[in-house]
Amino acid sequence: MNHIYMSDDQHPALLTMLVLTHECPSCRVVFDLEHCTGGDFLFLVGCTQIVKADVMSRYKHTLVLHASDLPKQRGWSPWIHSLRAGEEEICVSLLEAAPKVDTGDVWQKAWVSINRTDIFQDIADKIAIWSAELMRMAINGECDGPTPQEGEPTYCERLTEDSNKLTLSDDQWNVLRTSDPIRFPAWVEIDGKKFGLDVYPIEELTDED
Repeated sequence: MNHIYMSDDQHPALLTMLVLTHECPSCRVVFDLEHCTGGDFLFLVGCTQIVKADVMSRYKHTLVLHASDLPKQRGWSPWIHSLRAGEEEICVSLLEAAPKVDTGDVWQKAWVSINRTDIFQDIADKIAIWSAELMRMAINGECDGPTPQEGEPTYCERLTEDSNKLTLSDDQWNVLRTSDPIRFPAWVEIDGKKFGLDVYPIEELTDED
């Protein structure tokens, strides 16, 4: 048995992982570490918590999916940091879980091309599809690794709500807030493709904010 542990049942890769379980009957998605009862592979996908050694010891291998060219961009949300820095390709790394996060030996890497017109779910789907392919390769014994990471590591900070704050001019805000989001949405053009924009209140800011 192979388990795919996801700590968030709303993770954008969930659908792709469920498809993998249909194609690979030995795989099963679980959301609770208590259901990680043992087997050949434990894959950690979108895992935001520390998986203890006693859980990993139930498996021959515990492997992590991390969307960066390790040892570059260890840490949080690496592919978002990459694209915001202007990169056009994302590396997906399959590596061994290690006591120090994102430092384990790398089994395999894959490079994913990202278009400027790809939005969040498009990007997440591409990364998930290649993640699933790397997992298949590991199960079938087709990976190159494990290989120790080489080079100077870099680290990504955890993104917060403030990381997504945009600043609009008064003219842009007036267009956005007066546009009918259903019939005549505000829009931008990127590489010949139109993207509609909507705006809605999240919370009231206080003087302390």
